[in-house]
Amino acid sequence: MGKSNVLKVLLGLYLVAAAALVIANAYFEFFGFWQLLALLALVPAVVSGILYRNFGGVFLPLALLLIVFSEPLGIPISPFPIIAAGVLLTIAFSIMFPGRWRKAKIGDIGGVSGDELTCSVAFGATAKHFQGENVSQMSIDCNFGSVEARFDEVTLDPNGAILNVSVNFGGLDLYIPRDWNVVNELSVAVGGADESGKCTATSESPTLKIIGNVAFGGVDIHYAK
Repeated sequence: MGKSNVLKVLLGLYLVAAAALVIANAYFEFFGFWQLLALLALVPAVVSGILYRNFGGVFLPLALLLIVFSEPLGIPISPFPIIAAGVLLTIAFSIMFPGRWRKAKIGDIGGVSGDELTCSVAFGATAKHFQGENVSQMSIDCNFGSVEARFDEVTLDPNGAILNVSVNFGGLDLYIPRDWNVVNELSVAVGGADESGKCTATSESPTLKIIGNVAFGGVDIHYAK
C-alpha cells in the first residue's frame, strides 16, 4: 500500500472514531460543544505537526487545547500566557533544532510556474521552486503546516511584483535572490517575520512587496546566493 493510501486509511479511521465520539458525547456529555469541536480539530493538527516536523504545528495547537480545557483541568490561568508559552516554545525549538524538523528536502521540491504563481498547504509540509518570467503576482497560503519556497528562477515584472502571504499556525521560509529589493508589509499577530542574509539590491533592482497576514506562526526571509 502506497504512502498516500495509508494516509487516506488513517484519515478515514480518524473520521470514524470522531463520529463515534460525537455520538457517545451526545449521550454521556463528556465534553461541551466547543471543547469537542476543538478536540476534533486540533488533535489532527498536533499529529500532523509531529509527522511533518513542524514545531509550530505542535506547540500552538497544544496551547489552544490547554486553553479550551483549562477549566475542566482546574488550571486557573488566562489564555495569553498559554499562547505566549506556545509561541516561545516554537521559537526556542526552531532555534535549537534549525531545519531538523523539516520533512521536505531539496530533492522533493516541486515546480510552480506561470505568470501568477500560487502555493497552498494545509496540515502538511512542502517545498516549492517557483519559476516564471515577468511575474507580477504570487501567493502562498500555509495553514497548520510549513512551506519552503525558492525564487531563484523567477524574473520579476520591471514594475515590481507582489507576494501575498497568509500563514496561520505554520511556518514559511522564503529564499529570495539577494539582489531583489524586498518591501516587507506583513501584518503579524502572535508570531514573527524575520530576515537573514545579506541583501545586495540597488535602486535599479527589481522590487518584491510582501503583504498579507501571519497569525500564530512565522515567516523567515532568507537572502540566497
